[in-house]
Amino acid sequence: HIAGVSLGGNALLKWLGESGTDACKWVASASAICAPHELKAGAIALESGFNQRVYMRSFLSTLKHKALAKIAQFPDLPITTEQIHTARNFFHVDEYFTAPLHGFKNAEDYWQKASCKQYMQDIAVPTLILNTANDPIVPKHSLARADEVSGAVQLCYVENGGHVGFITGRTAGEVGREMAHFGWMPERVLDFFAAPNPYHR
Repeated sequence: HIAGVSLGGNALLKWLGESGTDACKWVASASAICAPHELKAGAIALESGFNQRVYMRSFLSTLKHKALAKIAQFPDLPITTEQIHTARNFFHVDEYFTAPLHGFKNAEDYWQKASCKQYMQDIAVPTLILNTANDPIVPKHSLARADEVSGAVQLCYVENGGHVGFITGRTAGEVGREMAHFGWMPERVLDFFAAPNPYHR
């Protein structure tokens, strides 16, 4: 069994779709938790307001450090330290660093080709996809619809939970109907992994 969280969930869903039935040789079931289904939509969501001031600032601090370390390690890369230092959002990071480092034309090319939504109809492994409507990083409108995924995929979209939080109150008594207590998300995933499934090998 395998679970992917956030961007790791996007990578997992993309791999499952690309691999099709071959993935069933290695994976019995899978789950993607708060994964972005369209990378561009997530990048745009992080460009303004609270997201820009808090989330983006935190992400950039980590990403810039890693990018500068990579440039120091491989000085021949088609990336300059000035580009990294002046990056202000995911477009800049993906345009100046992610895309050239991994062979994409630009940020738009990376976002389009690396987004998992287009591969979900080919997923053969039983897969649970968990997302929340109030995720500040993964916009609700960008999530895959039931007609955009295969029969092996179970979509579980709840109203509250933020980004990988799945908590709506300070105490268990204040948590929303979808989540009876703080352990709802891990228990939901583990129950899915444990349940008999007609798609299992």
